Parts: sequence; C-alpha cells; structure tokens
Amino acid sequence: MGYDVGFELVLRARGKRIMDGSKARALRALNKEGDLGELARLLRTDETRLRRRFDRLKDEEGRPLVRISRHIAYLTREGEKVLDAYDNRAKFILEQIERRYRNPLLTVDGIILRGGGVVVVKRGRPPFEGKLALPGGIVEYGETVEEAVVREVKEETGLTTRPERLVSIRSRPDRDPRGHFVSAVFLMRVVGGRLRSGDDASEVAVIPYDPLPDLAFDHTDILREFFAQKNARHSQGRSNR
Repeated sequence: MGYDVGFELVLRARGKRIMDGSKARALRALNKEGDLGELARLLRTDETRLRRRFDRLKDEEGRPLVRISRHIAYLTREGEKVLDAYDNRAKFILEQIERRYRNPLLTVDGIILRGGGVVVVKRGRPPFEGKLALPGGIVEYGETVEEAVVREVKEETGLTTRPERLVSIRSRPDRDPRGHFVSAVFLMRVVGGRLRSGDDASEVAVIPYDPLPDLAFDHTDILREFFAQKNARHSQGRSNR
C-alpha cells in the first residue's frame, strides 16, 4: 500500500481562523466561476448553503471576503488579499518541507552466485512487477547496510547469507522510477537456508549469467560490471602465476 503525506495550512489573525484549505478551494473556484448556481454544482452543494458559507467569510476586521449580487459572486479586495496570503504561505511551507526531506533513499542489493548462475527474484509489485531482479530493498532506520542486505535476502529468497564484499554503489538519480534511490550492492555468501520465494518476491530462481536477461532497474548493468571485474581479476591472477 502506498501512502502520501499532506498538510493543511490554517491562516489565523488575532486569534481568529480566517482561512483553511476548504475555504481556499472554494474561493479559487469562485475566481473561475462567478455564477452561484454553477459554482454550487462544481462544489457539490446547493446555492442556499453556498450563500451562507460565503456570507460567513470575513477577514480579521470583519470585512467580507465575498460579495454576492443576485446570482453572481465575486471576491472583494480583502478576499483577494487573504487568498493570496494563504496561497503564498502554503507554497512557501511546501517548498521548505520538500527541500528538507527530499533526500535520496538508501537501498541494498545482493549478488548470490549459485550452481553456475545468479539468484534472482520475480518482483511481486510495482515498479517492474513481474520482472526479474536482484534480491534487495530499502534500509530500515537503525540498520547498517550489511544488516539490511542480509535481512532482505533472507526475506525474499529464504537463504541465510553474509556479505563477502561491497561490489559497488549505484547512485544514478534516474535508476528507479519511484525517485532517487542509492543502492549498496554486495556479493553475498550463502551460509544456510533454503531457496524459496517470500516477501515482495513472487518467485525466486537461479538464472545463467551468460547471456544475462533484461532485469529490472539497473540490475543487468550491475551484473555485467560485476562479472567483467571478476573475469579481469581472474585473468590478472593467472598472469601473475
């Protein structure tokens, strides 16, 4: 399940509640449509209730924010000032929140070599639902990356592992369609457990790494670079004998 975080600004003056999100939306709609009947339909209410609602809208001096002439409503000068103040403050606060909390998320991925291939999982949810990927996930608060990759591998594959070495850090901002996710990629050594799917993975399998299939995220590139480095170290080791 996905969650969103939101807030509603309340504009107060001299202890009075002058404007909130619901009132601001009504005044914005009024700016676009002055006919009370049509406006009532857009706001899913009736004209009588809408008149009463607008009549109650006052600034801190008690001056009306809306004027009504027969079936036409319009913002007063005070109404325009209050709505501008509300929208400007709401925009400023939202920008501050996004600037403060819009940071990259830290994730982990595990490379597990097994039976001449590499362990992958089939993703059971978006993004890339149904595609193969390396086992991994988001680091929880209070965890080290090493603890996180052991936990994620266990949850998704059933295997008990330990990190053998850090392979790479992947930080390209567009590598995940959900946002900026930075991943620490580890080579994992199996020390127990039984291969089975679980958690966010609908299936778990061992696939050959030559040729590599098209994996989710940038996992194909991760494995290509890993095996290229592995082969280079192997060739260098042979030449030094």
